[in-house]
Parts: sequence; C-alpha cells; structure tokens
Amino acid sequence: MKSKTILFVALILSQVLWAQTRNTFTKTPQSDCNAAVRLPIYKSFRYGAVAAPNSFGNVQEITSTQSGLTFAKEHHTAWYVLNFSKGGDFTFKINPIDSTNDYDFLLYKVSDSLYCNQIKNQKTNPVRNNLSRNNLKTKGVTGLRIDATNAYSKPGPGAQFSKNINVQKGEQYVLLIDNVYKNGNGFSIDFELNNAISIKGEVKDDNGKPLVAKVILTDSLGNIITETQSSTNGNYEMTAMVQENKNYQLFISGKNTFFETVPIKGNQPNRELKTTLPVLKKDKTYKLEQINFEPNSAEPLQEAYPAIQNLVRLMTLNPELEITIEGHVNGTTNTGVLLTSEADVKRHEEIALARAHKVASFLKAANVDDSRYEVKGFGSRQMLFPNARTLAEQKANRRVEIRIK
Repeated sequence: MKSKTILFVALILSQVLWAQTRNTFTKTPQSDCNAAVRLPIYKSFRYGAVAAPNSFGNVQEITSTQSGLTFAKEHHTAWYVLNFSKGGDFTFKINPIDSTNDYDFLLYKVSDSLYCNQIKNQKTNPVRNNLSRNNLKTKGVTGLRIDATNAYSKPGPGAQFSKNINVQKGEQYVLLIDNVYKNGNGFSIDFELNNAISIKGEVKDDNGKPLVAKVILTDSLGNIITETQSSTNGNYEMTAMVQENKNYQLFISGKNTFFETVPIKGNQPNRELKTTLPVLKKDKTYKLEQINFEPNSAEPLQEAYPAIQNLVRLMTLNPELEITIEGHVNGTTNTGVLLTSEADVKRHEEIALARAHKVASFLKAANVDDSRYEVKGFGSRQMLFPNARTLAEQKANRRVEIRIK
C-alpha cells in the first residue's frame, strides 16, 4: 500500500512539473476588437509571452480583402489598442515561439471610440501591414523596423519588416495580429520607441594635435548603428535613431593611436565630447575594457564582444600595428587563497593561452595577417587582484590584455 501511495504522489508531482514547464505564457490574447488588450506605450518593452490565439473570436471583423492592404479574413487573431503617452519613431517585433507559425499584422491609426465598426465596415485603411510569408531563416519574426523601406508588404515572398511609423503623444493605434495556421505556439512582442540623438565632438592626440579619427556608434552587442570620421581639425558630428532605455557605445580611434570608448545613453538627446587618444607606443600594455571570460573557460562573456570588435577595428585602421595578445586567469579560491598545486598551475596556463587564442580567432576571421599578432598565456602570474575574493575581482582577473610590439 505504501509503495502504491508513493507511486501515486510521484505521478501527480510529475504532472505538475510538466504543466509548469509547458505553460510559460504570461498573457492571454483577445480575438475580438471590442475586447482588445489595451497597452500604454511610453518606453521600449517586451510584452509576453502570449498564448497562441485559437480562433477569430465571436466576430469576424475582417471579411474581405480591402484595397490589397488586408488579409481576406481573420484566422487566429489577437487585437491590441496602443495608447502613446510619448512620441517617437515606433517599431515593433513579433517573435513567434515556433518559427513555422506565420504571423501577419495590420496596424490602424484611430481617433475615436468607433474604431471597431470603422475597421469592420472598411471605413479606415491600415497605415502599416505585413502579409508576407514567414521566413524560417529569420525565425518567422516580423514587424516594423527603422531601416525597412516599404509601408506595406503583400502576401507571398517579401520583406519580413515594414517601415517604422512616427507617432505623437496622445495618438492611438490598433494592432491586429493573425496567425494563418492552427495550433500555434504563441509569441512575444518587442515594442520600441526610437528617438534621435546628436553627438558632436573634438578628437586630439595626447600631444594636443587634432586627429582624423574613425567614430562609430554601436549598440551594447557591438552592432554598428552609424559611423562618421572627424575632419582635419578633429571635429565631427553625427545623428542616430536609438531606443531611449538602452545603452550604446561610441568607438573613437585614429591612425597610430589607441582607441577610446564612450558610453552613450539613449535618453540623452545631445552630447558634446572632447576626446584625447594616446599615441601608440612600442612595448606598452593597453587594456581593452571588458574582455573578460567565463570561469575556467576560454568563452568570452557576452559583454566582451564589443571590446573584441573594437580591437579588430583598431588593427584594421592601423595596418602596420603589431601586437601581443596576453591571456590571464583568476587563480584563487572564492576565499582569496591562491591555487599553487602543479595541476592548478598547468590548468591556469592552458586556460590563459586558450583565451588569447580565442581573441586572436576574431582577428583571423577579419583577415588580419597572423604575422601581426602573437599570443601568450600568463596563467595566474599577473592577476590584477592577487587575493581576489569578490566576484568582481575574480572577473577582472579573467581577462585578455594587448601589448604593442
């Protein structure tokens, strides 16, 4: 009897755990316009995950193709009313959990409470749509994007994104999302408000000489947003569309100088900068901020990739530059005790060298001649924090540095 009871409890627990791992949806779709989910839009945020809509609801609001701008009918739909309490260039991404789900959308601008009847009776046209076939290579993602060129996309093969739209404070829009096929697996939506920022600056070397320098604005992952070059008097100016609640980085480097990176916040519309770049000197060590690694691994932390890309840019801008890539580890326990056994020392040397090789692999991928760089591993012999106790100190020790030959 006891064994049967234990088996019964185990079965119940397994069903509960299965349900918890399967049901990760935090939002429920509404498939009729008059029950649409109302969303205030005043910053960039992710909505969802949303359970898959399973029908068109109680009312079929879309009943025929309208001027080639709508689908012929609703299949499995989710309705949203977007109320903007802040203006800007509006974009969004619909992210299917299952890339085989084919999500289309219509976006209407509305001005009064009669919008459901106006949409149903075809008294208003969508201001944006995307009806193109889902693209498995891009995981079925669709939406609006800054660099898209067309406001509308017809059924069949086509662009996965339609053009962004400029919204004003107080405006209201209706977003209708339709999954063409049955048995969908849900989605999330990334809503994004993009604002223009302006950056002006002056670049000199550490001798006070104005520099012609490369200036590149990237996102937190190192992807280029925009770039320019300073004039012969060292001055530059750039504008870009960014998301207010995200962080960016400005990369600045001239020929025969090391680079500087400046953090840029999306909520700062205007920046004026004065930058002094150190002239590259032989046999001097230059630390690239945030080229740090996972513990006991040659895998860089996610935050390290922008700095690695900056090194690639430095080597590309200075084709005669030769460097040594120096790998290091944290060689202490969590209590700051140095690990000195023969096995530990050997393991540290191997990891440090592997980290240097990992960074070198990015230079190789960028076609930087391998005669211009060499790799060395220093194990735990040159730790920044010889008795590292905190996680921050241990992370700082797990690094790669660059020495000019």
